[in-house]
Amino acid sequence: MPRLVVVSLICLAISVGIAASLIQKALAATPPMTAKIIDRQGRCTPRSGKFWIKVSGLTPGKPLSWKQWYPSGKPYPELPQGNYMKADSQGNALLVILCGTLATGTSADPSGVYRFVFFDLYTNPDERSNERSVQLKFRVYPAA
Repeated sequence: MPRLVVVSLICLAISVGIAASLIQKALAATPPMTAKIIDRQGRCTPRSGKFWIKVSGLTPGKPLSWKQWYPSGKPYPELPQGNYMKADSQGNALLVILCGTLATGTSADPSGVYRFVFFDLYTNPDERSNERSVQLKFRVYPAA
């Protein structure tokens, strides 16, 4: 094997090892993720209400994503621009949820318990691992 190829392979192996080490250090330095409802405006029904979700323990300044499910377990459609945003410099993100217009704003969503899962994309880029994710459930009450 030519000497240049061997040197290139060694450099590649070192680079991969360094990248893995940096990600492990980032995971160790990042606190556990949490998600909670921090404020409400009205009761969440298929027609009205608003609440705020704070996600903490994210990698500061890095992206997060989320997935959502209807009470039936059916996946909820993504927003037109995608379900992505960046954490702030402290590793927090704030989402505003408008009840009754969760999907498209054109029809009321059914009442029941909805589920969110938030992912820290810097440390969990494939959104498959539960290692850097957190779940939150919330209820949409029947309209009065």
